[in-house]
Amino acid sequence: MKLKGIIIAAISIIVIIAAVIFWTQGFQNSAISREEVVNQSLEQISTEQTLLFDTLEEIGQSVQHGSEQEVAFQTAIAQMRAGSTTQQKDNNIHMAIQAVREAYPTFQSTALYKDLNDAIKRYNENVAAARKAYSQATKDYRLYCRRFPNRSILSMLGYEVIEYESLYDGSSVKLETKSGKPTLFK
Repeated sequence: MKLKGIIIAAISIIVIIAAVIFWTQGFQNSAISREEVVNQSLEQISTEQTLLFDTLEEIGQSVQHGSEQEVAFQTAIAQMRAGSTTQQKDNNIHMAIQAVREAYPTFQSTALYKDLNDAIKRYNENVAAARKAYSQATKDYRLYCRRFPNRSILSMLGYEVIEYESLYDGSSVKLETKSGKPTLFK
């Protein structure tokens, strides 16, 4: 009977120790989960920047191509005007305009500039949302790590609290894209 009591007491102590270990590890696991949310938010900001740079590069190339087409068209019209009579000029210009319409239905510079503005607007909205998510995640992380008993338990476990920079306190987080700056801005 005495042995039975000792065994029950030993098992109870082991269960209590295991419960305390799992309970304290839960604090660290929760802090690590919050770290990952912050890191994912930061990656989303970088992703949005990369998407903008890719879009700007595409639109820039399209605008450049459209501008080249327009210059070629205007040059052809000027050359036709310079070398013929009024009737021939009118016919040549009409034929040139018709040829351009067939080869290039509409000059798209205006539409491309509108697309550029829309892309920048979408970028700003997406980055603002990603920055807001980042700021909220860092706020939640900091708050979690500062609370009692979290702060004490994390310190006891040797967990190092990461000091994430705020995006709205005058400092900035430098975000690099994989490809660097788009060629449009070089």
